[in-house]
Amino acid sequence: MRNITLKQIPDELYERLRERADRNHRSLNGEVIACLEIALGRPSPDVAGVLAQARRFRQLTAAAPLTDEVFERLAGEGRP
Repeated sequence: MRNITLKQIPDELYERLRERADRNHRSLNGEVIACLEIALGRPSPDVAGVLAQARRFRQLTAAAPLTDEVFERLAGEGRP
């Protein structure tokens, strides 16, 4: 990952950014990144890649389906 330094940020802008970070339970750095992602737009997801990954996951888990009975048994064993 790259680093960036911001200089000469107006006090009012800094305070608004700090307040927004607090509201969103983020660090100041995290909030700046979130704002930049919104302003610049997020890259489009690779739909074919996501579907391929979902299909692989489905194949891996097909032998052990998660049913209500499985969840109830696990909860009875003290697992959340």
